[in-house]
Amino acid sequence: MCLYIDAEEPELGDLREPANYKAALLDTESEKWLNAINVEMQSMKDN
Repeated sequence: MCLYIDAEEPELGDLREPANYKAALLDTESEKWLNAINVEMQSMKDN
């Protein structure tokens, strides 16, 4: 049995994410990006 569902994939290009670390630091929301980076790094260390 084969099921096929025609669903649209989300447009990842619609997200306004900096392309790299330098771009994150230059972004108007750099404080939020730095916090997100630090949370992610801590999560990787913990796991």
